[in-house]
Amino acid sequence: MSLSDLRSQIKEEAHKTADEIRQKARLEAAAATESARVEADRKIESALESATAQLAEEESEGRTSAALEAKKMVSEAREAAVAGALEEIKNIMAEARASGSSYAALLRRLAEKGCDELGTRKVRVLANRNDHKYLKGYCLEHADIQGGVIVETSDGKVRSDKSFDAIFSQRKDEMRRQLYAMMFREAKPASTAAKKNAGSRRNGKKRKKK
Repeated sequence: MSLSDLRSQIKEEAHKTADEIRQKARLEAAAATESARVEADRKIESALESATAQLAEEESEGRTSAALEAKKMVSEAREAAVAGALEEIKNIMAEARASGSSYAALLRRLAEKGCDELGTRKVRVLANRNDHKYLKGYCLEHADIQGGVIVETSDGKVRSDKSFDAIFSQRKDEMRRQLYAMMFREAKPASTAAKKNAGSRRNGKKRKKK
């Protein structure tokens, strides 16, 4: 083989090798690009799933928050209504002083009950100065109260508080429960027996039609 032929052969093999290298590089680049695309798609999908989950969670939290806020508003409205009713009851008790003979009889009953609780008639009766005329026969002292009486032993060591404020305070929780029950009583479902009877009547009508 001549030198010229040898050079041609080497040159041809060099071109072939270069082509193979370039082809391999293109394949590797394509594979890398595909791998990169797949990885990018995976990350995008993961991000979308995460965002969707977060949105769902926020939406759920929003619904829960709204429900809690609505429940709070209803509770506050009910509490305000009951508080208003309690205040009205307190005002009615205070206005009882204007009833004359009925109020006088009530004061004497409260004073008697206070004496019974203390177990003695040697007492002082504290009442509003305007009510003293209804409590003749007792040792009377003025008390800055809206109505009722406070009965205490002559030495002042033991007392029975029958003032309207004390009575209201003692019965406030029970009145609150009763007001809630009356004002916000929910309709009860029909009893099982009633449902059965209604069902029997409907079935009877169907049979008659046949």
